[in-house]
Amino acid sequence: MKKVLILIAVIGVMFLLGMKKPEKPTLGAEQTAAIQKAVLKSHQKMSEALEKLDVDKFFDFIIDSGLGTVIRDGRIPSRKESLDMIKKGL
Repeated sequence: MKKVLILIAVIGVMFLLGMKKPEKPTLGAEQTAAIQKAVLKSHQKMSEALEKLDVDKFFDFIIDSGLGTVIRDGRIPSRKESLDMIKKGL
């Protein structure tokens, strides 16, 4: 029992030592507000594209990073595969 308590104490100390104080934001209030406004504007345009079933316009907002955008059957297809899959579905 004593060994378990010591182990818990050691893990607790390691956890506390590993925690860092969060860094202060490096962006000012104006920059943060501008970013939020741009994101909301993009989201609005994406929503409008989906309402019109304009998949190409919707995917204009999705970067081609080589990573997938949709998970399907446990697999992450590429951006192009996702675009083709959604076009076919519509």
